[in-house]
Order: sequence, then structure tokens, then C-alpha cells
Amino acid sequence: MLFGENRTPVECVFEQGFPMDVRRLTSRLIAAAAEFPEDFRNRHAKYLLASESSQGGFAGRAGRPDPYYTAFGLAGLALLGRLTKPIVQRAINAMLPPTGPLPTQSDPALPLDWRSFTLAELVGLVACAVLAQATSPLSDPFEPAELIGKDPFGRWGLSVQQVVQEYLCLVRRPDGGYAKHPASAISSTYATFLAALVQQWVDLPLEEPEKTARMLLLRQRDDGGFAEWPSVRQSGTNPTAAAIGWWSLAGRMPMSVRDRAAAFLATMQSAEGGFRAHGRIPMADLLSTFTALVALELLNAGSAVDRHSVRQYILSLELSEGGFRAALWDNTADVEYTFYGLAGLALLADAAAG
Repeated sequence: MLFGENRTPVECVFEQGFPMDVRRLTSRLIAAAAEFPEDFRNRHAKYLLASESSQGGFAGRAGRPDPYYTAFGLAGLALLGRLTKPIVQRAINAMLPPTGPLPTQSDPALPLDWRSFTLAELVGLVACAVLAQATSPLSDPFEPAELIGKDPFGRWGLSVQQVVQEYLCLVRRPDGGYAKHPASAISSTYATFLAALVQQWVDLPLEEPEKTARMLLLRQRDDGGFAEWPSVRQSGTNPTAAAIGWWSLAGRMPMSVRDRAAAFLATMQSAEGGFRAHGRIPMADLLSTFTALVALELLNAGSAVDRHSVRQYILSLELSEGGFRAALWDNTADVEYTFYGLAGLALLADAAAG
């Protein structure tokens, strides 16, 4: 098994992702999501269920399912308490087709070989596997014996640990970071966090964490934020959150990182209430808002921002028919941003009456 016994699917996915003080944060998120009003849960569950592909899995705006969006769709349903075993099984069958040691035929949107995935897609694939192994506590009377309690990657003659180890060797870079894709030459701050996240999920140790920490420190800019690439001078909300996430996973966070990063993130809150991607962008977006919230919680600095305004901003992105859009300029929901909206509101449950 990838995780301990007697755990719910949501706990398995979310708590695996934030192990520092993250147990407290995760428990609060799950408990808050359980208190969502029934009509709110029904509205967004209806949207997510309608977004499931007929073949299984979930798609982005391009219209074809892939592991990245499928992980968000499953996690969103898990937060709403509407994830069932058939949904997970259909996703696994779509994302990991049982065609031998490696898939030779699959949806045209998916690479024929997982080695050609982006790191984000690989993480999504593993998240699906984690949820597949976590379905036994669900109440739905469906018992796919080939799935429950087994590693879904076994249908390829591999374990999830083998897949992760082999793939990460392809994207590990000499500076201690990880690239977004095997063909990318330069390590990415975001990809480095994703690599640590997926290693935590499958119980693999971080490789040379001191080397990775040095690489990340070189990407902290004068304003306290972090840059995505070594050549970029502009710090951003999302790479800063990724760096904080990595240090949380590593269990080591220098004071200079913690204090300066928290101060930078606080400056990214806009007049709209949400968070901007970086200082040159005037408008907030839901991705940056969610990642900033998580990072501030991991830094124990959530009170540094106006939480009521953040909550109001997220609510302004909710569509009446269900789902959340990316920003005020957007008019279409998708499963990724719906997850950010749901999880963000759960993190801000304390601000509901503010």
C-alpha cells in the first residue's frame, strides 16, 4: 500500500502532499470541506460529474482527458464526498490502460509511453493510483478486486515506485532540481516541488536535499519571493509557493526563507482580494490565490493577509451552474480551477463570518 491503513481517500491524497505542519492544515481543510452546504456540494459535484469523459478521466479545456486534469477531477469529488469506486476505476482504466508492460494504444491525447509525459502529468498519474488504492473506505457497493489494495501500475509489470524512480532520473538536473519534461535542459522550481511531492506519496527519500536547497536559495530574489528559472529576475507567487512546498516536504526551512517569503506573498494580494501571479500583473487569478494561501498556511502566516477579501474573491469566481473560473476575466469553468476554488474556500472557512 502507498499509505497507512484506515485512511480516507482525501486524507491519503492531501496529507501525503503536505507533511510538515501539514497534518494540521490538511485535517482542517478536510473538516471544513465536510461542512460545505448541501446545495453548494450538489452544484459543484454535478459540474464535476458532468465533466467526466465517457471513457473515464477528466479533461482540460482542450477537451481530451489526461492524467493532470484527471487528478484534479478526482480530488475535487473527494473533497465534496462524491468520489466513488466506479469513477476511480474508469479513470485508472483510461489513464493506465492494461495493455501489457507498457501501453501501446490509448487515447490520442495521451503519450504512448509515460516516459514522454510532463512531470505534472506523471504526478497526476500517480495521484490517480493513490486514489485507486484508497477507494476501499468508500461506501459505494463496488468491489473491483483487481484494483482495491493493489498497485494499478502492476498491470504494466511495474510498481509505482519503479515508475517514479525511472521517470525522475530522466528529469533530474545537475543543480539538484528537476525539469518539467525529460527534454527540458533547465530545472524548474515548480517541477522540483512536484518531484518532492510524488516522492513523498510513494515513500521514496528526497535525493540530495542539501543540493536542491542550495539551488532554491539561489532563486530567492531581493523581495523575498522565488523565481521559476535561474535566468529570471522577477519573483512570482507560484514559484514562491513551490519553493515553500519543497522546504515543507523536506522538513527544513531557513528563517530567511520563511520570513521574507511570507512578506513577499502578502504584497501579492490585489485590490480584488485574490493574489497576483507576480508584481507586474495587475489582476489576481485563482491558481495564484490558492498557492499563496497554502504557502502562507505552511509558513504560519495566514493572518498576514485579508482572508475575508480572499474568500470573497474566490466566491466571485464561482459559476451559478457549478465550477469555478480562473479569474474575473474568464467565463468558463474547468476541473483544475474548480478544485482550487473548493480547496481555497475550505482553507478560508474561518473567514466566512469575517
